[in-house]
Amino acid sequence: MLRSFAIPPGPRAAADVRATLVETSTTAARWIALVVIALVAAPAAARAAASTPCPGVRFLVTPALVPGGELATDAVVLDADGTLTIASGCSPAVARVVRRGARSTLRARWTACGALREARLRAKVDRASCSLLTGTFSARAVKRRRFEAKPSTCGDGRLDTAAGEQCETAADCLPGQTCTKCLCGSETSTTTDGRKKKTTTTATSSTTTSSTRLPTTTTSSTSSTSTTSSTTTSPSTTSSSTTSSSTTTNPTTTSSTATTPSTTTSSSTSTSTTNPTTTSSTTTTPSTTTSSSTSTTTVPGQLFEAPNPWNTDVSTLPKSGTSDGIIQALAAAGGWGFGSMRIDFSIEVLQADATTPFRTFTPTADFYTPDCDNAPFPVPPGGALEGETGYQCVSDGDCHLIVVHRLTKTLYEMWRANIVGSTFYGGCAAVWDLTRSYPATLRGDQCSSADAGGFPMAAMLFSADEVASGAINHAIRFILPNSRMRSGVYVRPATHAGGPTGGASLPPYGVRFRLRADYPLASLPSEGARVIARAMQRYGMILSDGGNIALTAQSDRFTTHKWSEVGVDSHSLTAIQVSDMEVVGMGATIPLTYDCVRTP
Repeated sequence: MLRSFAIPPGPRAAADVRATLVETSTTAARWIALVVIALVAAPAAARAAASTPCPGVRFLVTPALVPGGELATDAVVLDADGTLTIASGCSPAVARVVRRGARSTLRARWTACGALREARLRAKVDRASCSLLTGTFSARAVKRRRFEAKPSTCGDGRLDTAAGEQCETAADCLPGQTCTKCLCGSETSTTTDGRKKKTTTTATSSTTTSSTRLPTTTTSSTSSTSTTSSTTTSPSTTSSSTTSSSTTTNPTTTSSTATTPSTTTSSSTSTSTTNPTTTSSTTTTPSTTTSSSTSTTTVPGQLFEAPNPWNTDVSTLPKSGTSDGIIQALAAAGGWGFGSMRIDFSIEVLQADATTPFRTFTPTADFYTPDCDNAPFPVPPGGALEGETGYQCVSDGDCHLIVVHRLTKTLYEMWRANIVGSTFYGGCAAVWDLTRSYPATLRGDQCSSADAGGFPMAAMLFSADEVASGAINHAIRFILPNSRMRSGVYVRPATHAGGPTGGASLPPYGVRFRLRADYPLASLPSEGARVIARAMQRYGMILSDGGNIALTAQSDRFTTHKWSEVGVDSHSLTAIQVSDMEVVGMGATIPLTYDCVRTP
């Protein structure tokens, strides 16, 4: 609308009129330009908002786009969130998707893909059929490559283990096995897995043998499980010359007949543990079972039976020469996340037994090759993911799935699990041997696990049952905000780092903090809090991931004792400051490359 004005007499009036008209026309032109821009941008915005084409479809390429890896056949995957992954070495990157008619054009770029730098992919796909992905892949100093990729399907002649396939033909299975719907099977074996291993179980008298560490069906004429109603809190010793097989995965129970969680025979060495004994009065006491020959023991509360960094006593190690600088830098950066030491109780640790079903999963864009393990996963009925009421990842959080299979002494951990109906989607999974003393590189150098630092998470989670027993016999997992961790490096025992962005004086992934020996434990609010603090003094805390809540404990949903019972809540340790810590066992920093090399 033109504004009204009075016209003064004389030549000056004409000049004022011309200036006013120019100003008005300029303003109108600007509004017209904005309208035109909006009309032009609307279709582009609509294209950007269009649904991702062929979400989750694994388009297979031979040979692999990123050379030098272990993959003979590569996979290009566009996830529903719009991120594109190349299995041979390109981690998830946001893709630009442009829709033209029935086809979509995809563009993605990476700073690094394995040994390649400045990599780019451009491809086209028919949105309706998803039958073929065609495009080019290039990188700095590497000739551009054209490729055609068809979706992975059972029976296409290309074995895609990352999609849960165990075989394409019987030749991919062990002798005597058949290949049905891309799964190996046998009438004589009780279980099989994607690594082409077969379980053979025989039962004679009281001897049970198995060729793998997968669950077996066991029968024995002397198999028994017994309990005791004793309420004593002192260690007890039970002796017997008879052994039996037990299929329970709960802590060992004892009577006059010794029952152990491992396979034993009456004529050979039996294995016993000092895991907590569950009694009818729910009192937990250490127990040792001895057979007529030799026995081995493990410390209560230690998930791993063999020595490893997370169950090593560091109470006598000298303070690192870098300790003061690291502690001062962290304190100056803000200290613990949220400004105080708090505890997160959201992670579940589930127990599996011989009856627990194993399920294969469909890897998502959160599954990295070769870091992650694609193996059948035990899924106990009635269990739950981290932060969820069941196995569906409703919150879209970390959704860790952690299962201990006591019978085979195996730990299964998965990041970003999601089970919807009959479909099991999985991110990075790691399978750990609880009897193994791992080398310095753990599962592999530069390799992640379900935890960003490459660690077994469950080995460093503390539980209400442990606190109730009076001792936590392992290091504690702790995390810091990314901006408060040193970027670009990690130290042993870590084998990987997530996304730290902090300066060179801050603590790196894998650093071990120890609570100072003269910390006034009596000032803490409960005996439960003091039990946790004593573990920090003896075993320390290992930096494992990025986040704001410093300590990670196990949920009490499936434990015997509850956190309220032992007097511990999320603020029980807020009195402990960064300045109360010291760095121990600090090794040389290792540059972070993300080029995972798995340990045999």
